[in-house]
Amino acid sequence: MTMVTLENVQQSQQLQLLLQEIEQQLQWGSGVNWRHQDFQTLSEKILDKTGKQLSTNTLKRIWGKLPYNSLPNSHTLNTLAQFANHENWLIFQSNHQRNIITRKVEKVPPNILSNKVSIAPVLKIFGIIILLLVVALAAISLIPEPSLKPLSPTVLESIQFSSHPVASGVPNTVVFKYDVSKVPSDSIQIQQNWDERRRFFIQKDQSEVTSTYYYPGHWKAKLVIDNQVIKEQDIYIKSEGWLATINREPIPRYLKKEELATGGFLGVSKNIHREIMENTASPEILAYHFIEEFPNLESSNFSLELLFKNTYTKGDAICQYSRIAIDCTAGVFLIPFTIPGCVGDISMRFNDVQQRGHNHDFSAFGCDFKAWQHFKLVVKNKRAQIFLNHQLIHIVTYQQDAGKVAGMNIRFAGAGMIDDIKLSDGTDTVVYQENFEKN
Repeated sequence: MTMVTLENVQQSQQLQLLLQEIEQQLQWGSGVNWRHQDFQTLSEKILDKTGKQLSTNTLKRIWGKLPYNSLPNSHTLNTLAQFANHENWLIFQSNHQRNIITRKVEKVPPNILSNKVSIAPVLKIFGIIILLLVVALAAISLIPEPSLKPLSPTVLESIQFSSHPVASGVPNTVVFKYDVSKVPSDSIQIQQNWDERRRFFIQKDQSEVTSTYYYPGHWKAKLVIDNQVIKEQDIYIKSEGWLATINREPIPRYLKKEELATGGFLGVSKNIHREIMENTASPEILAYHFIEEFPNLESSNFSLELLFKNTYTKGDAICQYSRIAIDCTAGVFLIPFTIPGCVGDISMRFNDVQQRGHNHDFSAFGCDFKAWQHFKLVVKNKRAQIFLNHQLIHIVTYQQDAGKVAGMNIRFAGAGMIDDIKLSDGTDTVVYQENFEKN
């Protein structure tokens, strides 16, 4: 049972204020009336704007659609605050501290004011209560967090951690084998990938556990002890050619070969496109994945060229959001596009560098999707040049090496098509090319 503390009550109230800000920002009405697809769309918007992912189920728990017996963790709170244009959760708390106190002060009814009994003692008592609350909060904030004793070299040397997938393609179950028998702590977890929410506890007296991966990609699974990453494992889940998915929680829909349209481009069949267009709820995410090993293709020196087109034209996806992602063994590059009027809501990521539309001029990333868009990315010595329709539109220089290129995925809000893929190394030698012509 979670103990109710003064700090928990205050954080819960502040969280409600933050959720109201987000609802006002989205202009979708009250979250009480949102459906599953709305939370899916919000998850994508958060990822686009902050570069951090909150799952659909997490968002539904926060808005009270699913049971949630504790406050969100710091990662979730910081991400929500950043989505609402605050630097982080602590800054949001500081800016809204007065709001919490003000909301507690209710207007005194007129009949009490007309009473002969003085209300001064009541106000005095209320003032004392407020003062005690402030003092208690200050005292709580000064309590130091318990320091964790580092693991000894002997214990570190004894720890074993390995993994292997049981099949090829997706979905794929990965078997993790481990030995943590000499670790003094009971807080031992495995994290599936970069997302800290994808953690699960393991037992010290056991030696293996399994986890299912539903999307292709290059993942770094982590062995986490007392919230510290101790060991990592590279996990390659290949797409086995081009794979199309409709991204759903918890399991995506994998489109069959007969549900795709090929012959000059890669898209979805007329039936699937009609099904997507007839969806009266918020649009789902259609994604095309190509994950392969390119052992000699460095992410700091390569180029990618392709054609893309968003074909979803309904009003609830007016922005026609599209995103090209380059998966790497130690990072990711995310390049978004949309119609001109929505460029303020997009965000871009080149490993350690993230830029957002609300404080960068992304007007050049606005597209007219009535026509195919020609995209080209050229990376030289960690300096990325982005071209759209043969015009240089943006330059990003980043510092953190992203490792080898592991593939790509192109996603659309609703539906879209891709064509003429060309991936080259730093010497302009083509290492992969596809034009989707029928065999």
